[in-house]
Amino acid sequence: MTNEMKNALFAAAGLYGGGTKTIILPRKEINFIDFDGRIVHSYLREEAGRLSELPKLPTRPGLTATGWTKTLAEVKEAAATGKNVDVGATYETDDGKTRIYITLYEGRLSPFLGLALNGTVDIDWGDDSEHYTLTGTSLDYEGIKRIQHTYPAPGDYVITLEVTGVASIRSASSWGTDLLSKKTTTKEENTVYAGAVTRVDVGNNVIIGDGAFDNCRNLQTVSIPPTVTAIGGGAFFGCYSLKSISLPSGVTTIPLNAFRECHALSSVSFSSAVNAIGYDAFENCYSLRSVDIPAGITSIASKTFYGCQCLTRIDIPSSVTNIASDVFPKCQGLKEIHVRATTPPTLAGNYSFGLSSDCIIYVPQGSLEDYKAAQYWSSKSSQMREEPA
Repeated sequence: MTNEMKNALFAAAGLYGGGTKTIILPRKEINFIDFDGRIVHSYLREEAGRLSELPKLPTRPGLTATGWTKTLAEVKEAAATGKNVDVGATYETDDGKTRIYITLYEGRLSPFLGLALNGTVDIDWGDDSEHYTLTGTSLDYEGIKRIQHTYPAPGDYVITLEVTGVASIRSASSWGTDLLSKKTTTKEENTVYAGAVTRVDVGNNVIIGDGAFDNCRNLQTVSIPPTVTAIGGGAFFGCYSLKSISLPSGVTTIPLNAFRECHALSSVSFSSAVNAIGYDAFENCYSLRSVDIPAGITSIASKTFYGCQCLTRIDIPSSVTNIASDVFPKCQGLKEIHVRATTPPTLAGNYSFGLSSDCIIYVPQGSLEDYKAAQYWSSKSSQMREEPA
């Protein structure tokens, strides 16, 4: 890869300053967000309610935009019911290849690249060296294949993967991610190279498995194509620098620990097809400002939003019938909870919420007395109000 090509790729990734002026839009109530967290369109609810079509998709060199995570009808419904919603743009790579952007430093120039494979992957290391072909027959973590490569000098590189068959990005047991590692049995030692990963554009035939990007502490952006239909447990655990993510419509479950401790994560966008959110999914996502819980969710797992200090409002859809323990403790910024079910959902105990004293719980009109009398809800009766007409 020539220097000109590398520069173009990194400029496209936003990793070089360049001469392009970035316009930063203010956050409003309905926001359309690029995969790097940049707000590209923003509306007040009444403005969004008047939209006749979804706004123009952003463009990115090397990527093809595939759509927004919500339909026009879903955006208008959110506006009509008073929700705050972030809508994300989804992409696929224009050549079907996966690209891994890394930054290497002196003394840390020989990482292991690891993938679980049922097929082959052609590896372009991004330093003009010969390609390498890795072959495997198992997608289990015990079947992870690793190959070491030594780079000539510190700097920025793009590893490009072309997969035939299927490849899975995942962790090897408790090692943390094997995507880029030191190949040791100590998780903290492996983060030496996991921390080199700054961006990933997922291509064709690639699975995001358990612990896929675990402790990639400098990972800022990930683009995920429509071909991805699932993400593994703890896939983005400890991705402290991840700012925003958009999940394609094929992803119907957000598993346990999926985004736990993504401290910079301010926006998560997914489609209404999501019908399950796992234990600890967003625990300690300190910067998370907006989450739209889909109408297909029937229960909220323990510690789902524990420690999400920047959340100001949560809408719990009428489909939810059970709320586990410790869902909202340490959400000091939470000012409004809108519960849409006319029958109070079952609470696990008095510690399901752990709310600040100034947080208001809004319930459907005509249901206030039922909520005040319901087990464990009664302890929050002084904070309850009927939903305004």
